[in-house]
Amino acid sequence: MRRLTLAILLSVTLLGASAFSASSALRGSSAVRHHVVGDYNGDGRVDIAVYRPSSDRWHIRGVRSVKYGFRVIPVPADYNGDGKTDIAVFNGYLWGFLGRRSISFGHPGDIPLPGDYKGDGKVQLAVFRPRTGWWYIRGVGRFRYGHASENLPDVTAPADYNGDGKVDIAVFSAQHRGPHQQGTWHIRGMKDVNFGDRSDFPVPGDYNGDGRADIATYTPSSGHWHIRGIGNFAFGKPYDTPVPGDYNGDGKTDLAVFRSTTGEWFVRQLFEVRFLEVRFGRDGDIPLAPTTPPTAGELAG
Repeated sequence: MRRLTLAILLSVTLLGASAFSASSALRGSSAVRHHVVGDYNGDGRVDIAVYRPSSDRWHIRGVRSVKYGFRVIPVPADYNGDGKTDIAVFNGYLWGFLGRRSISFGHPGDIPLPGDYKGDGKVQLAVFRPRTGWWYIRGVGRFRYGHASENLPDVTAPADYNGDGKVDIAVFSAQHRGPHQQGTWHIRGMKDVNFGDRSDFPVPGDYNGDGRADIATYTPSSGHWHIRGIGNFAFGKPYDTPVPGDYNGDGKTDLAVFRSTTGEWFVRQLFEVRFLEVRFGRDGDIPLAPTTPPTAGELAG
């Protein structure tokens, strides 16, 4: 179960794209207001939350606990544009929303990557099909972007990299290495960037608060964070699950990890010495962070 938790939460996205959308503070120059992904009560901060597969319950700290879903992937996001993250699930072909009608979109093996790809303040349903490298975004279109491979598939990393208020299609690839054996970031409409080791996981977010998602990776074997143009940081223990997000509402993504063995969350403001430690959850829980889509292997298995 620990492997499952790591795989699901480390293939970055929203809490959706994810899981599931992407960066925790999508605050571009667009006139449309983008709320903080993972903010269930609308206070402008990411809420600490977990999904417990053993009981199909969502536990949101200080907000609520609710049973919803059965053998599903949690894909919380703001689907109705009210500024609050909605409870939602994906089972391979059907999207379910608490208190709303379900929608059929996708196929078994697809990776759910909901996000505001239009820039209209609402999250669109989206999936990535690793077998073919195609992205399907409901109401927007389909795009082939990513390398299809069973051995080293690209890891999806959608986020608002240019600050225009829209989630950009992006992947982190270990297939196409840079001159120093780095992984390569392929962001649609932008120049490729060589950054991160092939064993790293992408964790894009607006770490400096400039309204654009920064390219960043997390090394699970060491607990190190690497943020392009900002620096390298040691925060967490080996194989903690990275759960970056704007937990204090200052418009900047904070470093954060979830330690499943103890159910502890550790949050650190990037340029501050202070950090938050909270015990919430237990082993086997899936932390619901702003970067949370599953890998193709876990969905298939």
